[in-house]
Amino acid sequence: LLAAELFRRGAESPHLTVEQLLQILEQTVRDQPEDADLYLALFVTTGPNDPEQAEKWLRQGIAAAADDGVLRETLIRLLIEQGELGAARKEFAYLAEQSEPSLVVKPLQGLIEAAEARLQGHWGVSRDRLVQAQIEFRRPRLRDHRTRKTFKDQIDRSLAECHERLNDQDAAISVLTELLKAHPAEVGLRVRLAGALARNASADKGVRTLLSAPETSPAIHRMLVTLLTRFRAPFEHDEILATFPPPESQTVSSMILGATLQERNGDIKAAQVTLKEAIERFPDEPGVWFASAELARRMNDLSQAETLLDEAEDRFGEQAVVTARVALWSHPESLVNPGLVQNLLKQIESFPVESRRLILRQAGESLMVRGDPSSALPIWQAACDAGIQDVECRLQYFVAAMQAGDQVAAQRALQMIAEFESDGGPCWKFATAAKIAGEYESQGNYEGLEEAEALLHAEIGRAHV
Repeated sequence: LLAAELFRRGAESPHLTVEQLLQILEQTVRDQPEDADLYLALFVTTGPNDPEQAEKWLRQGIAAAADDGVLRETLIRLLIEQGELGAARKEFAYLAEQSEPSLVVKPLQGLIEAAEARLQGHWGVSRDRLVQAQIEFRRPRLRDHRTRKTFKDQIDRSLAECHERLNDQDAAISVLTELLKAHPAEVGLRVRLAGALARNASADKGVRTLLSAPETSPAIHRMLVTLLTRFRAPFEHDEILATFPPPESQTVSSMILGATLQERNGDIKAAQVTLKEAIERFPDEPGVWFASAELARRMNDLSQAETLLDEAEDRFGEQAVVTARVALWSHPESLVNPGLVQNLLKQIESFPVESRRLILRQAGESLMVRGDPSSALPIWQAACDAGIQDVECRLQYFVAAMQAGDQVAAQRALQMIAEFESDGGPCWKFATAAKIAGEYESQGNYEGLEEAEALLHAEIGRAHV
């Protein structure tokens, strides 16, 4: 059981491998089929690599040790994570009907309701349900609950995602920092925290967060590239170099990061040589082609950027390079016309959902940088309709509508923001104030701005606004 707990925390047992642990647990549960702790240990050990088998262990344990509510609670939480909310509701109804209902019924109900709200795109409601579940967990009666730590961990992870989607970086940083303290080896949490810090005007702290990782990884190198290019984070050259593998073991991500460091140091020629070597070494990796094209765009060499993307398209296909192509739209010399935008919108349905979201977001951002809100407007509308689940997308739609003078679209965007974060949220207040101010300004009435000022006053000082 101790070894299972070590694996859950991302550490290693000094005496057992995962395979050996599973073999021992499977033998022991055959000898002691009514011991609920054994099924929990099997669930923890199996879960990361085989969620389906982990669920089977829980159901087998419930059948063999039916009086142990912790197994059913754990199953419900697993079903929520997998998005099987109907099945989670069914198991929850059984748990709630017991003569002595579980202490975690209220937090579980909040977790389910939060997941249902996220599914409907109501992230503000989801956040509120999770905060209430957190409050329930602070009650003394749950202090010694057997699965308290893992349950609270699940609530915190969901809450962090809500804060990120709602663009509340202060709150996201707070929750992600606590999660990373509990799971210092989890790269995904570290990368998310670095991103939240960068979006909160603390890109330097984001770099520090990445460099303090116990081990480096391609994901950390990719985020460092983002912080150094998009957020222009300050950095210590030697500290970042220390995260590099030996020359013979260089990866695509480390070579792209090396070129980024050279570019930031003003040695553009060296950066171009590094990326050329990366293409020769990893010709089948699309990312290195895109990085080379992006460097060419930043150097105002649009022709070279397009040549590199043409070669990448021949190698990987048209769909693979669309995101990189629309990034070129931000360049003032690129040829962007209504027909090109409409053609993208017609093609977008043929892309996988995640690719669709990346392409639309990149296209919308590029057109706004270009100063063309009228062309960006249908892109952001399509992005919202495609289900990009964050308030930033809806804010961009609103800003494009206001800049394009489309009041109908601005009102629709305002309603979408209200539904997303719940009425009265900070982004809704910002957008409403901007709309009111625009209407007064168009009338030449500057004395009527008090209404807009009142909406903004309560949010002054919140960094994400």
